[in-house]
Amino acid sequence: MRKKENFKILIVDDDPQLCRMLSSYLGKVHYEDINIEVKCFETGEECLTELNSSPDVIVLDYYLNSEVPNAKSGLQILKEIRARNRAIPVFVLSSQSQMVITAEMLKAGANEYVVKDNATSMRVAGLVQKTINDKVHKRKVVSRWWLAAALFIAALLVMAVKSNT
Repeated sequence: MRKKENFKILIVDDDPQLCRMLSSYLGKVHYEDINIEVKCFETGEECLTELNSSPDVIVLDYYLNSEVPNAKSGLQILKEIRARNRAIPVFVLSSQSQMVITAEMLKAGANEYVVKDNATSMRVAGLVQKTINDKVHKRKVVSRWWLAAALFIAALLVMAVKSNT
């Protein structure tokens, strides 16, 4: 049996209830060879301290300073995440459906923008599923490439041995 691969999701939202709900929903989704780990943060500053732990996805609220007035906004945190790591998928959540805000977040480096409503958990789970599928596919492609390279090298060695005899 193959060891389960860890997939770390960081959720940043100043609404603890939404964070718990989303964390619970994502933690219950079953993936055959993937172990989902979800961590919640009320401020983006807390999340930034976890970037070294190599998260696979960050779910980031647009408006982060309703509970901690001096906390940085989602946009500011997104810019800091992108300055440190461009590869981590970041899905922005917001109750704002204005196209200007959506465009601003996408321009700053968000991979997706999800408007908060009754289907938020399902949409975020779908995005996580797609990210996991992409990761698994990439791993399979790399494995196939290594296998092909190993077979090619083995064939070269066989040809070299035959030519020397």
